[in-house]
Amino acid sequence: MVKRLTSVTRRDFRVLVSTLMIGIILGSTTVALAATVNGNWFYYGPVNGYYYQNQATVVTPSTGGVYAGTWVQNQNSGNVPAGYMGAFSRLYTSNGVQVENSSWNYNSTAAYEIGQNTPFDYTNGTYYSVGATAAYNGNGYTTYQTYQSPDLTY
Repeated sequence: MVKRLTSVTRRDFRVLVSTLMIGIILGSTTVALAATVNGNWFYYGPVNGYYYQNQATVVTPSTGGVYAGTWVQNQNSGNVPAGYMGAFSRLYTSNGVQVENSSWNYNSTAAYEIGQNTPFDYTNGTYYSVGATAAYNGNGYTTYQTYQSPDLTY
C-alpha cells in the first residue's frame, strides 16, 4: 500500500510540474491586441474649388508595432483631380519626441481620399500622431496640419 501511495504522489507531482510549466509559458507570452485611435477631423477649404478634411491616427496592429497615419479626403462626394491632395505622417512619443515620419504621398489618379503611414516602431511606450496634408492651390500647395491624435500605448 505504501508503494501505491508513492506512485500516485509521483504522478500527481508530474502533473503539477507540467501544469506549472504550461502556466509559466503561457503567462510569459505577450498577446498583441490591435487598436486604433483617431484625432478629430480638421476641415479646410475651399482651395482651388475643393473642400477637404484631414485626420491623424495611431495604429497598433495585432502583428505588433505601432505606426502613425494621416488621411485627407474631399468633404463632398466625388473625386478630386490627380495631384490635388498630399499626406505626410509623424509619430511621436508621449513626451513629444518624434520617432518616425513618412514621405509625402500625392494622389496619382483622381481620388476621393488618400492616406500615408509612417514606418513601424517596435519600442513599447505611449504614442500620438500629428500629420500634415497638402492641397493644390493652382500655383503650388497649401499645407494644413491635422489635429493631434489621442495617445495610444503599445
